[in-house]
Amino acid sequence: MGTLKWYCIDHWSEELGVDILSLKEEVEHLIQLHPHVDEFLHMLQAMGKRITLLTNAHPKTLAFKLQRIPLAHRFDHLITSHEVGLPKEDPGFWEKLQQRHHFDAQKTLFVDDSLAVLHSAENYGIHRVVAITAPDSTQQHKDAEGFIAIRDFSELM
Repeated sequence: MGTLKWYCIDHWSEELGVDILSLKEEVEHLIQLHPHVDEFLHMLQAMGKRITLLTNAHPKTLAFKLQRIPLAHRFDHLITSHEVGLPKEDPGFWEKLQQRHHFDAQKTLFVDDSLAVLHSAENYGIHRVVAITAPDSTQQHKDAEGFIAIRDFSELM
């Protein structure tokens, strides 16, 4: 992990000789919205907050997931690490993001399920960094390693 190539389904399709997006379609029933996400995003919209989705997912993967769970209308911006040119865990990601989408790190809430990404965001200066400890309902809760931790988004409302 940690490189853009790792998250690139085009790379893996070519490398393995398999259509990765087609494989994702076979397990699309596993794609589910985290509990209380829609309510949380609706609350932020009602408060007039700027809402941005940052993802390491390939743009094709993001589009596929948004077809399954139509949430794009809740976001002001949908940004993939492929657009930025670096994965979220790379310290340079945040500087490039800042240059393109000016944000106040002291007023930013950032929620993620990857500890490497959370550390990168914190090191950049994102003031409020929150770990999702249950990103996959079929697995055990993860240790948040000192970050503020939530199991689901109702804890932020």
